[in-house]
Amino acid sequence: MQLKNTTLLLLTCGLLIGCNGESNAASPIGKSNLCIPRDQLLSLGSNQDTEEFDSPPHVYEAFSVSWKEMQAQVPGYKGIWEVNGHPQYSSLHVTITEQKDTQTSPFPDKPYLIDDAVPSLKGARPDKVIMWDVFEGTREQHGFWGYCSFEQFQQQGPVECTRRLSAYGLSFEYRVHQENLKLYPEIDLFLLNKLQKMECE
Repeated sequence: MQLKNTTLLLLTCGLLIGCNGESNAASPIGKSNLCIPRDQLLSLGSNQDTEEFDSPPHVYEAFSVSWKEMQAQVPGYKGIWEVNGHPQYSSLHVTITEQKDTQTSPFPDKPYLIDDAVPSLKGARPDKVIMWDVFEGTREQHGFWGYCSFEQFQQQGPVECTRRLSAYGLSFEYRVHQENLKLYPEIDLFLLNKLQKMECE
């Protein structure tokens, strides 16, 4: 009977948390001092250290923040809206990679204003490309912000953008719809505060 009970206990521990609390342990992401608990990761890649990074850069991990939390934490964030009568949800999906180059193309000769509500963001002419690089600032002083395309790769209409934020020696990319584009500074700050709480002890 004692052996049977011991076996049952071991099986239960294995199915739950291994009886040692390590099932949710977090190891550093790449070479950073960032440790994200495993139950928050989407496991799109590997977080193993490597000296060589192929092109595109090595994908470490990804995590997601629900649209409900985004609405609660970022004032004005629109987490759900309708498109052709169907609900669209805007959770924050964040991909973590090796830090990328801060600029992939020169500042455009004829910059395109991405959104009237965000005059600081400018990109290449959208009638020439499907997806275009976006810069923050002016021709004289600017930085790479991310890239955008029209929704569902159409030739016009709302835009969907990918913001590239550098921190902890890594690149954090998240998708943002035009509905929330003007809130990207607040989204950046929310993300940085969240990451700060994930620093390795």
